[in-house]
Amino acid sequence: MTFPDSRSPARTDESFRLQVDEEHHRDISPLIETGIGMVSMFPHDYMHLVCLGVTRKLLELWAGSTGPLRCRLPFKKVNQLSETLRSFKSHMPTEFARKPRSVEERHRWKATEYRQFLLYTGPVALFDILSSPVYNNFMLLYVAISILACPKLCVIFCDFAKTLLVSFVEHFGQLYGKDNLVYNVHGLIHLSDDVKKHGQWLDNISGFPYENYLGEIKKMIRSPQYPVAQVVRRISELENVVCRSDTQNETKLRKPHCDGPLPLHITWPVMQYKEVSLPHFCVKVFTGDNCICHDGVVGVVQNIIEFGGDPYLVYNEFTSCASFFDYPINSGQLGVFQLTDLSQELKCIKMNDAVTKYVLLPFRNKFVGMPFLHLS
Repeated sequence: MTFPDSRSPARTDESFRLQVDEEHHRDISPLIETGIGMVSMFPHDYMHLVCLGVTRKLLELWAGSTGPLRCRLPFKKVNQLSETLRSFKSHMPTEFARKPRSVEERHRWKATEYRQFLLYTGPVALFDILSSPVYNNFMLLYVAISILACPKLCVIFCDFAKTLLVSFVEHFGQLYGKDNLVYNVHGLIHLSDDVKKHGQWLDNISGFPYENYLGEIKKMIRSPQYPVAQVVRRISELENVVCRSDTQNETKLRKPHCDGPLPLHITWPVMQYKEVSLPHFCVKVFTGDNCICHDGVVGVVQNIIEFGGDPYLVYNEFTSCASFFDYPINSGQLGVFQLTDLSQELKCIKMNDAVTKYVLLPFRNKFVGMPFLHLS
């Protein structure tokens, strides 16, 4: 089944209850009697709809044998894309449980890998691979999902993200044919409305937290008899025994060392560390975890110190910062920059909520820096 019309009137709870679209119903759902909104209370799941759905479909259309010839990549470019993705391995932050794999292995990619490709590696790796119309179509999806995945941008630009998603779906049909406008692709036009109604931002209505917790649930089951009862007992035990304290939200310094570097104005005594952990991400002095942004300035962390009882980041900043793309918007509006010329001057800032972790990827003898969006 396909959905070629992206501007038809949306179904409502009332139209569903009255079964206005007779072809959509086979019987009366027993859930209607509960008073649940049969349309409004069932948001689309970002993990399945976007990551395992549309992003996987795009890769299959480009690298598989199902896409139109004008959009399909030759074998040489598929290999080039795979090599570029593999070259990003050492540049990926610790928060990514899986490092980039080749396109040939896409059938074994997990949802987090498709998310990684869409929000981080894809825009850079595909830059010299796809034709302009195909790349621009992908960027409509990338920008829209980046907005919806960012708590700050989502509040301001949620409606704009919907405009981008509608444009993506319509342009998608023109590029790949209307027979590829399946449910997952069509569902994108409702995603921003679901975010606005239910979640404020994408990760609040995604299946990722539940998927991640399945492993913990499996550990709670110790025998094949009465698995649900075992899970309930284990959770009750945890609630009674484990006292969750505010220490979970503390900034933690790890791996002390004494080999610098230090800014000239820093005087002893000072403790030095190689890692600092915050509730949702960590910063280290190693490649992949050492890029940060503060007040619009992107830099590379060289040391982490504790001075006067507070943690500070010692870093070099990039002195040349330009836009990476200008369609469908200027990349700077998303905080995405093309970076060159790392200064030799050491600077120091206090570690606080104003510091954002960045993903830093190599690109044409330069770097592309982009904000870390999803929470670990």
